[in-house]
Amino acid sequence: DEETIHRTMKILDQTIKEYHADPDRVYVTGISGGGTGAWEFGKRYPDRFAAILPVSAEYNTEDALNLAENHVSIWNLFVRGDKEKLVKANRDIFHELLKAGFSPRFTELNGTRSVKWSTHDAWGFTYRNHAIYDWLLEQNLKQNQIQKNPFQLIFNEKDFSGWKVESG
Repeated sequence: DEETIHRTMKILDQTIKEYHADPDRVYVTGISGGGTGAWEFGKRYPDRFAAILPVSAEYNTEDALNLAENHVSIWNLFVRGDKEKLVKANRDIFHELLKAGFSPRFTELNGTRSVKWSTHDAWGFTYRNHAIYDWLLEQNLKQNQIQKNPFQLIFNEKDFSGWKVESG
């Protein structure tokens, strides 16, 4: 509800002030329904978040496009074997953002049915992955606003140290 959202933003403001946090490096993430909340906070406050990281969450294309147009970086993760509606919504968002010229990061993970939650649990992979944290730390609200080219080479030298990159 609106009151909870307002209170949450006041807590965020107080935390930034009290701990001298960098307001250009504020990110929002969440899993499942909380991931939908991450999409929603990004939509409502695109001038406050450098990036959103929704995990196993459903959202809609129109609002995701609005986020991208407001230069909020997005990395969305979900499990291929999750509910059909969630998987379709995430794939649709990804394709629409690409068609509009944006460069979101979307990771579609393979899930298994051997463990409870395994077809919905993308968070186990997400929050144990150093690349997620490296990417988050690269995001900066002011830099996002002046970035000219939304596409970037996805290359992490730590992961590909034995590979040779050639241009041309």
